[in-house]
Amino acid sequence: MTGKTGKIAVFDSGMGGVSFLPLAMKMLPHENFIYYGDLKNAPYGEQTPQFIKNRVSEIFDFFIEQDAKIIVIACNTATSAAVKYLRAKYKNLTILGMEPAIQLAAKNGEKDIVILSTPITSCAPNTLRLIEENRAKAHAVSIPCGGLMDLVENNEGLSMAENKKQLTAYLKQRLKGVVDEDSDCAMILGCTHYIFLRNLLSELYPKVRLYDGNEGTARNLRRHLEEKNLLNPSLELGSVEFFSSVDNAEFTAKAKSFMARLEY
Repeated sequence: MTGKTGKIAVFDSGMGGVSFLPLAMKMLPHENFIYYGDLKNAPYGEQTPQFIKNRVSEIFDFFIEQDAKIIVIACNTATSAAVKYLRAKYKNLTILGMEPAIQLAAKNGEKDIVILSTPITSCAPNTLRLIEENRAKAHAVSIPCGGLMDLVENNEGLSMAENKKQLTAYLKQRLKGVVDEDSDCAMILGCTHYIFLRNLLSELYPKVRLYDGNEGTARNLRRHLEEKNLLNPSLELGSVEFFSSVDNAEFTAKAKSFMARLEY
């Protein structure tokens, strides 16, 4: 079994999970990370649960070959579709997943919550359970956002202004009648890709408070490493290496540019 010097493996269908890396690397500065983005098969929100299970199993086998000591599914859709199956299949691996931060918002006293997620995550049993468990504290509305991940990620050839225009049009159309510029509510970013929309969402809806699952997942990751005595003893700063189902060099450059958008 991999020991303390093993790698922390992080996975997503594309660039969304990259939003998790800066925070995790800040909390765990001496750990070495590997990241896999399955761009060839993205978006997962439009795949079947069985396809996701099969594909993520292949990626997990790759992670094991790469000496992974713990795996983070930094993808709400893959977590919803496959985490139970994966934990049963890879019993000796610690597997952490992402879930919409509904509980955190309710705990913070939010009474009205809007959840943005992929179609699969929107109707996933875990999402429905979280809504039901917190029903007495908060009223939650789930908005499936098919196609939004593509707008966030696949903007090659577009200027920043044109990309912003497309994203603004999508959000306003999708949230019409649910959220407007005067709305005073919480919004859950239930897909790691949507974290790259924080600034735009704050501009469009200035009174809305934004929540995502990154911080809770990063804290959970650190806790598991501490409890299992798997923290890397090295005093050197760790590194991150990128892999993808498309060209690795191109993906690495794109991933680094996405990371540069975020500050923690």
